Amino acid sequence: MAERVKDVQKAFEPEPVVKYFPETQSLWIDSGNSLGEGETIAKGVVVFYGKEDDTVAEGVRIELAEHVLKPFVDAIIAKYSARPDQTQDTDTKQI
Repeated sequence: MAERVKDVQKAFEPEPVVKYFPETQSLWIDSGNSLGEGETIAKGVVVFYGKEDDTVAEGVRIELAEHVLKPFVDAIIAKYSARPDQTQDTDTKQI
């Protein structure tokens, strides 16, 4: 495998393709381009490089994503969840 190049910028950055498989808790995020070989960078986290250019990261797979991403999800929930002073009166009053 060729030496990795950091911060490679492309003239065109595609929208991410995100796939989640709940039965295996696998999260895939890729560029939509053809993937080549993968390299494990942490337990359950694999980065895939381009099939045509193996110096460009084109995708990532996270196994057991619910567990791995829990701190991130918890932070998002905490940031956007309603606080007692933000709740609206949902009681319906009959006239």
